[in-house]
Amino acid sequence: MEEKMGGERLQEYWRQEIQAMEAAYRQFETLLPAEERMGAAHPGEDGRYVECLLAETLERFLPRNIEIFSGFILRPGVKSGSSKTPRAADPDQHSGQLDLIVYDSANYPVFQRFGNHAVVPPEGVIAALSVKKHLYLPEVEREIRALQRAGRLCRGEPGVHGPFLALVSMGSGGQADAGTAVFQALEKVYRETPFFPEEIVGYVGALTEWSICRKKRSGKQEMEYSFYRHPGEEMHWGFQYLLNGIFSVYYAPERNHGMRPGITAFPAGKDRDEFLGSIPYRERS
Repeated sequence: MEEKMGGERLQEYWRQEIQAMEAAYRQFETLLPAEERMGAAHPGEDGRYVECLLAETLERFLPRNIEIFSGFILRPGVKSGSSKTPRAADPDQHSGQLDLIVYDSANYPVFQRFGNHAVVPPEGVIAALSVKKHLYLPEVEREIRALQRAGRLCRGEPGVHGPFLALVSMGSGGQADAGTAVFQALEKVYRETPFFPEEIVGYVGALTEWSICRKKRSGKQEMEYSFYRHPGEEMHWGFQYLLNGIFSVYYAPERNHGMRPGITAFPAGKDRDEFLGSIPYRERS
């Protein structure tokens, strides 16, 4: 009898979770439909509802000491940790408004919170996510720049993992050549000079359609970007990658949060649909 690979149960489980999240949004559209376009009748609430759905879904599977806020990262110009180059000589800096900030509130303070909104210091930021209902290509460059700035504000001591940065949507409206267009936007943002790894976006994707994922290129100071299609039975792929990115930071050895759990499972032997290219970065000493 042929032995089966493990993980099929988790793949099916995550696929059903994403289907349920998509179905919940469709119910919102059904209750408050727009008259002359796709989506709900109020575009602002349309987007916020998607943010809430993604945040609530993520929170169910993250450790309890992690909270998810919408808000700002404030990096004060003060000494932090045992850094040899303290921030005391730096100006106060803050991010633009971020859709979702995954934050370790059990171990780090919050400057201010009001409902699900907060202003937080950079040390406790695990991930920063920009969330859209549909990922329209002309918006990509602006969103990448905002995430890159958030990553720069969270840059800590050498050897400390920076936050996972992601641009996420429910769908892309069926736009062709999304992979090429997104990578061109990434190149435009990062091509002027190599950036540090924590400033480089790790994921761009439409959860129900496709994902663009970052991977360190072996032996070189470059990040490779690959394009994956995952319709239908593989709809779980993008959400699992988000969880992996968040866990890679939270369970990094320097954070002392124990062993990373095995709760994700990707299809064995799945090849990327397209290699998009590489982006150089700088190592910090």
